[in-house]
Amino acid sequence: MNDFYNALADFDDPLRQLYMLAVEPDLSVEDKIAKLLQLGTEALGLELGIVSRVDHPVYECVYVHGPDWAPAPGSTFDINGTYCLHTLANADVTSFYHAGQQEISTHPCYENFGLESYIGVALIVGGQRFGTLNFSSASLRSQRFDEADTDFVRLCGRWCAGLLEQAAAQQQREALLQRFHKLTQHLPGMVYQYQVNQSGHGWFPYASEGIANIYDMTPEQAALDAQPAIDLIHPDDLPMVQEDIRRSSVERSDWRSEYRVRHPRLGEIWVAGYASP
Repeated sequence: MNDFYNALADFDDPLRQLYMLAVEPDLSVEDKIAKLLQLGTEALGLELGIVSRVDHPVYECVYVHGPDWAPAPGSTFDINGTYCLHTLANADVTSFYHAGQQEISTHPCYENFGLESYIGVALIVGGQRFGTLNFSSASLRSQRFDEADTDFVRLCGRWCAGLLEQAAAQQQREALLQRFHKLTQHLPGMVYQYQVNQSGHGWFPYASEGIANIYDMTPEQAALDAQPAIDLIHPDDLPMVQEDIRRSSVERSDWRSEYRVRHPRLGEIWVAGYASP
């Protein structure tokens, strides 16, 4: 472990910037990866940084930082024509310091793009090989890649893979919410979640659009305060509803109530409510 920290001693400032990126709450995953690529190119003295997705044999540039000649995000290539073919086959960081003077000089990537210096690592997302994080340059790097460079790229790769995993999980959550929202649109009444804090303030963290037909509220209004909905419950039924909610909370039992709501547009309506704690 000490050798790891000694090797990264020359990367104190980039590591500090990497840490600040990791704890920055207001940056999106896309912004963090963009800044990671910029940080990596500057720290390594290279021109081009790419996060790729590989669905063999298609190599897609998902995120790109580099000069005018850099491929645009979304550009695709045959993986066999990239250095990343070797990176994906390697269990660790792969690098070429002077490609034109190495066996890799006959590789299509060198012949077509003239990338002289390259360093990259495979990205493992959700237990599967997603693609690569790689940095390269058409010009010869001032010095060979050393242990510190390798450790820095390995660390960046792990952090980048974590970001991609977060993004994938968020996309899955959003897709599930969209499907759930479509489902609730076809259900009678409303689907909701109700919470009360220690001070007695209640709100609906989630409510379907059907809440408008019961409590004359939007889901956004309900997410802030449930009191307008409670105020619409018939005063003769309110004590019973409140007692049923209290009992459900104390006993951790299902809540069931039938009561009247004085709806501003629909008049007095009967409501049957059910919830699990």
